[in-house]
Amino acid sequence: MMEDQNFDVLLLVRENPGVKFKDREESPPHYSLKTLIVKYFYEIKKFEKDTVKTENKTELFRKSDEILIPDVELIGKNEVFEVETLYGHNDPMFKVIDTVEKYVHYQNYKINIILSPFDIFFYYKNLKRLKKQLSKRYDIDLRIRTFNLEENIHFISLNPLMYLSYNQENL
Repeated sequence: MMEDQNFDVLLLVRENPGVKFKDREESPPHYSLKTLIVKYFYEIKKFEKDTVKTENKTELFRKSDEILIPDVELIGKNEVFEVETLYGHNDPMFKVIDTVEKYVHYQNYKINIILSPFDIFFYYKNLKRLKKQLSKRYDIDLRIRTFNLEENIHFISLNPLMYLSYNQENL
């Protein structure tokens, strides 16, 4: 557990150097969602400062044969978080598929796809079906989530959204 919470989360979130958005490295919605993930683990879950890494050559990078740098990785937990903004793609489901397929050789990793609440709302049925198909096809632990910011930051998974639940454990 982290005792001293006196550091700024924004100082810990690195931009993706390969993604250009106007004069920034990545789009503001993408960066904001990534920042919320980091804030959640440090401020709500009280993770230690060096256990959550963004856009970094971490454990998974060293294990991979290709360049695989997750948006956020929980060090020592075998869990990654990839933020996807689905606007601007001909078929947004292909964007999710491409992201998930980067991790199919790492079946011991939990893969979290983080989307905006709007993306979840607009593509709910397709995402639910896609999640089931990808999980079965690749035998991976895949979760598609968004955030609930009403009281505290916490994840909402796809299934409980149907019932407006706040529990994020199962997708």
